[in-house]
Amino acid sequence: MQKKYFLNNRQQIFAVGFIVWALLAAWTISAFWAHISTLQEEYETGAKIGALGGEFVALAFLWWHCFHVKLGVRRWALIFSCLLAGVLLLHAGAVRGLKAAKIEQASAEQRFAENAARLAQAQTVGAGEAVGRARAAGGSPREAIRMGVQIAQSAGREATQNLRELTAAGTEKVQRSTIFPAGYIRDWMYSAIFLLSVVLLSALFWVMATDDQVDADFNGVADRDERAVWPAESVSEYTDREMSAGKD
Repeated sequence: MQKKYFLNNRQQIFAVGFIVWALLAAWTISAFWAHISTLQEEYETGAKIGALGGEFVALAFLWWHCFHVKLGVRRWALIFSCLLAGVLLLHAGAVRGLKAAKIEQASAEQRFAENAARLAQAQTVGAGEAVGRARAAGGSPREAIRMGVQIAQSAGREATQNLRELTAAGTEKVQRSTIFPAGYIRDWMYSAIFLLSVVLLSALFWVMATDDQVDADFNGVADRDERAVWPAESVSEYTDREMSAGKD
């Protein structure tokens, strides 16, 4: 007697696949929604809902792989789901890398600003001391003031140049932190993911319409091939067996 399981083979595949999909969705959606929040979208809620398109199509592929009656549809649904999952993970990693680089750059600029403030204070004190020494040496007050202004202006120019160089280096580092161009991530990433999802979905619809390898009993062999193996079996008996197996 065949042993009965709590879940049949297809249900076990779907259960495990759904858990993997849920973990993937939690990882990618959190990254995408955090990124959308930084874009200052006018309709942020709608944008976040639209960003779920890839995850929804991946779940539909999983369902069709486990429960569709046609062999070709099940095969291509598995291929397309793996491809789409890889694309989603790749883009989520790019978004997270970009965010980490921006946080590091902001921290570096803050440290620079604090150091520049301390340096400016020290140079101001130094300029005051220089003015005092000039006046003590018999120099005119105007000359002493001019000397102090020159020292302060020199310190300001140096701080501005250093900040400009730090910002330029930081911008370049942020751009290198992801494999995609910054403009693509900002303007086209979510549209590209949605477009890929629609293309793969349309391709699977085409397979549904053209594939003739029906496997009603889900044993991995097309029904027409099974009929060729058992030519003596009546059509009615074969059909009854298929329907009974499909209910398991």
